[in-house]
Amino acid sequence: MPDCLSADAGEGSEDEKMIMDTGIIQSIWTIIVMVVFVWVVFWAWNGKRKKSFDKASRIPMEDDEMISSDMHSKENNHD
Repeated sequence: MPDCLSADAGEGSEDEKMIMDTGIIQSIWTIIVMVVFVWVVFWAWNGKRKKSFDKASRIPMEDDEMISSDMHSKENNHD
């Protein structure tokens, strides 16, 4: 017959408490990561950022133009 009147009745074992603590920590971590993700999405889609993102989106094209112009100038110097 189980001892229902012991001092530990109603309290979980150390393993159960550790599992519960780990679950709470994982839940808090999930909430923190979700909040950061939502913040990054709002930051990225903010209208104030459009001008700087448009400028940054042209950087690869400017690099290609600069490289091709350097190649043409080197070809012309060898002739």
